[in-house]
Amino acid sequence: MSSIVEGNQHNLRVDILRPIEDASFADLEKVVMATYSTFSKLEKVLSPYIAKNTGGSMPFRPPTKELLRELIKKPAGNLNEITYSQMLNAAISFCERNKGKKQLPLPHPTTMHHAQFSDGLFKIYELTDKATWPTLKRHREFIPTSLWAIEIAGCEKPVYVENLKSPSYKYIIMRPKMAKLGTPSTTNWEVLMYKRSGGYLIEHIDSELNPKYVGKF
Repeated sequence: MSSIVEGNQHNLRVDILRPIEDASFADLEKVVMATYSTFSKLEKVLSPYIAKNTGGSMPFRPPTKELLRELIKKPAGNLNEITYSQMLNAAISFCERNKGKKQLPLPHPTTMHHAQFSDGLFKIYELTDKATWPTLKRHREFIPTSLWAIEIAGCEKPVYVENLKSPSYKYIIMRPKMAKLGTPSTTNWEVLMYKRSGGYLIEHIDSELNPKYVGKF
C-alpha cells in the first residue's frame, strides 16, 4: 500500500486549456467535487477511529479496507472505483506510518481542490497535425510549438497542454489555480505531472491560505 513520497514533488506544473468555443471546466469540476466529498467522508470516519484506538494499553491497529468501505458506504459523485480504492489504501498506509499519532488534513475547499489520476486513468497524446489544433482560450499571448491532449477518466472531453516534451508521466493532479483573493479559480486550471507511479497522495493540499505559498504545493 505504498504511495508516492508524501513530499509531493511534481516533475512538471503547466496550465491546462480548453477550446474557446467550449472553455468550461464543469466536467472536471465534478470530478474535483467528488474527490473532495469522498475524502471528507473518509476523514470523518478515520479521525474518530484514530482517536478511539490511540493511547490505550493495546498497540494501535490501522483500520481494514473492509471497515472503511463499510463506514463510508460509497464514494461521492462520479469518483471512479480505482481512485476510491487507492484513496482507501493510502489512508491505511497513512495509519501504518503514523501509528495513530497523526490525523489526515482537515478538508476545506480553499486548501483541497484537486483530482488525482493514476496511470491508466488518463491518456496523453500529441496532436501532430497543426491543422487539427483547436483554438484555445489562453490567458496570455503565446505561440506553442506543440500541442498535447489529455483524456481523463470521468471527463467528457480532453484538456490541452502546450509544449510538452514527453508524454511519459505516470501520475497527474488537476486543480483550479488560485485567484488573487486566495480562492480557487473557475477558469484557470493547471496540472501537476509526476514521472513515477504510485498510490494516492493522501496528504496533498493545494494551499496554506497564505499568499506567499498560494499554488506552491
